[in-house]
Amino acid sequence: MRPPVLFELSAAEKKKTALLFVYFFLVVAVFWIQKPLRTSRLLISGGIVALPWAKLLVAAVVMPALVIYDAVTRSLRKRPRAVLVSVCAGAFALGLAGFARYGRTSTAAAFAYYLFVDIFVTVMVALFWSLAHESTPPAQARRIYALVGAGGILGGVAGSAFTGWYAQTTPPETMLWTAAALLAPLPVLAWALGPPARDADDAGPDFQGAWHGARLTWASPYLLGIAAVVVLYEVSSNVVDYLFHALSLQAFAEQAVLASFLGRLNAVIIAASFLFQLILTSFLLRRRGPRDGLLILPAAFAAGSLLFLTAPTLAAAVLLFVSDGSLGYSVNQTSKETLYTPAALPAKYQAKAFIDMVLFRLAKAFSSLLIAAFNVWLLPRGWPLRTLSFVILFCLLFWVPAAATAGRSFDRLEEG
Repeated sequence: MRPPVLFELSAAEKKKTALLFVYFFLVVAVFWIQKPLRTSRLLISGGIVALPWAKLLVAAVVMPALVIYDAVTRSLRKRPRAVLVSVCAGAFALGLAGFARYGRTSTAAAFAYYLFVDIFVTVMVALFWSLAHESTPPAQARRIYALVGAGGILGGVAGSAFTGWYAQTTPPETMLWTAAALLAPLPVLAWALGPPARDADDAGPDFQGAWHGARLTWASPYLLGIAAVVVLYEVSSNVVDYLFHALSLQAFAEQAVLASFLGRLNAVIIAASFLFQLILTSFLLRRRGPRDGLLILPAAFAAGSLLFLTAPTLAAAVLLFVSDGSLGYSVNQTSKETLYTPAALPAKYQAKAFIDMVLFRLAKAFSSLLIAAFNVWLLPRGWPLRTLSFVILFCLLFWVPAAATAGRSFDRLEEG
């Protein structure tokens, strides 16, 4: 029997794995502590109509934030990455302290906090992977990244569970101070990783490559299929997210109760995602490649949307939301990423950057505008929430053929 990966690592690799594991655990835990807090604060303060506008704000601001992050990263390229970690961790800790002190005063503050949390996770996760790639040669990465990634999953479970079980007994300010305190070890961990490895990658947002990737994507039916899967999933997922939070707000009118419900449910979803990734995803990729994996989430969305049409209850919305969270970040995500593996190097990097950084955010903005228009014009005229289920079903008319075609094309490329 092959020994576990951990026992095949050298002492230096075990140290690096432990440092990256703890770093990723802390970053993801801090995000998931905040996510239920920021969503419940926004919904209680501004109502469900505030949610699509907040997502539009995120779509408009996060990309410029990444451009700034990229510029700062390049200016500090000759300095230890730990300097940038110290600057970012300190800035976000100060931000958390500010929201703990002043963040409950208005709906505008709730919007600001919603945006802050998205910028936090976008920058800190990008910084983590830059740090990991910079310190880890490719051959070593193949041995340790699975273990490192498990740190993020456990951080998500721990952070969600913390908010889920303590939101009703602990003031939000205390939870934000706790999140700020969890950022304190990050500079120490970054310094302990030491200087960059000679043959490591320097990965970060590649905006120039993304625009080159636009031409590659439009010229390739295969890449257009991948882009269609990404865009149609994001539009559907945004609608699912809105329906779930609309019904949740109707059921839980107090911020602490709503935050507790969201935290506990998120902990269950992340744990289920981990199990799906460990069992179902690996089985499908070994036996069938990404083709079947790409069709599982559309099937779940079809069943959930039809159920919501006939019975628009919180239970039906939860089923849709759980399907998205548990399958979207495991089977669907991994299957989609696998589609890039037989492609040429420019497609793997430049086209992928365009699809993930540009088309993904455009899809999020478009679906948020669609939901905002529903709130402004149709909801006041008596159109029920279940109407939005037709948006998901309409997306599925194109999502399923695109996924099936991309899966068959993958098989041909791999064989050829």
